[in-house]
Amino acid sequence: MAVKGKEYTYTDKRGVQELETEQRTAYGVYDELVGKLVCEMAKQGGAPKDENYDYTLLSADKKKEERKTWLKECNYGMWFAEGAALRDNEIRQQLCDKICRLLPEEKKASVTEEKLDDFITLLLSLDYFLGERPGSAEKGKVTRTSMIVAFYYYYNARWENRLTDKGVPQKDRAREGKNFHDVFREFAGQVDPYLEKAYYQPLNGKNIIDLLAVFSSYAYINDFMIQ
Repeated sequence: MAVKGKEYTYTDKRGVQELETEQRTAYGVYDELVGKLVCEMAKQGGAPKDENYDYTLLSADKKKEERKTWLKECNYGMWFAEGAALRDNEIRQQLCDKICRLLPEEKKASVTEEKLDDFITLLLSLDYFLGERPGSAEKGKVTRTSMIVAFYYYYNARWENRLTDKGVPQKDRAREGKNFHDVFREFAGQVDPYLEKAYYQPLNGKNIIDLLAVFSSYAYINDFMIQ
């Protein structure tokens, strides 16, 4: 860490070669994750199982073709609220009013229009971040966000496929449900190895974007149970 007067400025000690190595590793992990997502979505689409299929060994053109075929539905973004609707002033106001009604009386006094607007802006940011189509990140440009987005769709698809594979009748699906804490632990336990292998920080329960991304998966799987 370099010190300049009373200000602290971060100095990255890693060399260019080390940074390039980390980004190559990140892309490799991301590519592996996208390949697993392709397999889960292909399964939902009724594609025959191929034991020898390995997405990571395909050519760039073939990977693009596979993503176009199987990942076209991986664009729903935030599940628990409609991002486009939140841009409508009337709907925003309705949501803000609902939030205020749900708050304990002692908390309502601390809620301002500015805070509510900030929260709506945060939700719109989350919707934008989850709306990134998996597989769209290029070599050298894989971010922690890219990794979480790819895993978000993979987690949702895999959970849905597991429930279908078990042949659980619609009337009994509610028994398969998990509370939010269980979903967070499972989500984090599965995504963290990918993030750490790619030299990114693990999921953080104190990071509001991380928390809302998992909550979106929680909403998705609970909606699937009651369909």
